[in-house]
Amino acid sequence: MAPTGVGATPGLVFSNELQDVAFADPTTVSREISDTRPEFIKKVSRQLTAKDRIGLDVDAAGAPAKFYDWSWWKNIDNLATQLNFLLLYDDGTLEIPRAEGSLVGMPATLQVWRGQEKVQAGYIVDLKSLSINFLGDPLSFNAPTISLNTCPDLAGLF
Repeated sequence: MAPTGVGATPGLVFSNELQDVAFADPTTVSREISDTRPEFIKKVSRQLTAKDRIGLDVDAAGAPAKFYDWSWWKNIDNLATQLNFLLLYDDGTLEIPRAEGSLVGMPATLQVWRGQEKVQAGYIVDLKSLSINFLGDPLSFNAPTISLNTCPDLAGLF
């Protein structure tokens, strides 16, 4: 994670590694064009869901900061409609969801909330669940933008 909020430098911010990442099937709308043709079906949105089970008790500088991840996620939640999202895969591939026919980032909104998960008797894990609703399909066959493995300055960020 990187510092965000008032006085922070805007830029690329990584979340913790997420678990249970899943894309729902795209939401579609259909329109009948004529009696002699099949209806036209367009993908209009898609939702990504995930969980962050990693709790942080130190800030970006390594100083003790109890529940640091809570304030980080709260800030992200406050900026939910102002963010652009990138998809970074384990192999270093970076995809930028883009609006159809454009180089502009795909509009999306984020929701994040806290929950708890009982792992074993007497042990409960704090987790943050999130969903990102894209206005379009972020997996719409756009070629990956870049591989971070080819950028020495970014080595070790993922």
